[in-house]
Amino acid sequence: MTRPMMRLLSSARFNVLPARSSLEAPHFMDDRDILSKVPIFASLDERSRIEVARLCTCCDYKAGEILFRQGDLAGAMYLILDGEVVMSIATRAGQEVVLATMRRGDFFGELAMLDGSPRSATANIMRPTKLLRLQWRTSSNC
Repeated sequence: MTRPMMRLLSSARFNVLPARSSLEAPHFMDDRDILSKVPIFASLDERSRIEVARLCTCCDYKAGEILFRQGDLAGAMYLILDGEVVMSIATRAGQEVVLATMRRGDFFGELAMLDGSPRSATANIMRPTKLLRLQWRTSSNC
């Protein structure tokens, strides 16, 4: 694991949840493999990706749910395992502007993990969706 990544992971306060991403979990190998597609984890060696995958939780959401809203305090980053999430912002006039439609393999929330900023957009679940969540603050988003 690179030194900057070790500092980032050691300085963050992760909320380690029960072992849904343990070695015994059937999706563990997929979690670790899909982490290699995320640029901030891509340079990690296999062992380090295993450590990160163990910190992740798999969460299921229904269509129509809002994962978080623009301006919310950030506490996790997400990777889409299956489903669809639309990222949008509200204009001052109150109109919703769609920024991106995200699908399997896409990720979001990593900037807040790095700089501690609030959510810059609202994440809308468009159809049944399974997310891999790496949480660093206590939350009940799952």
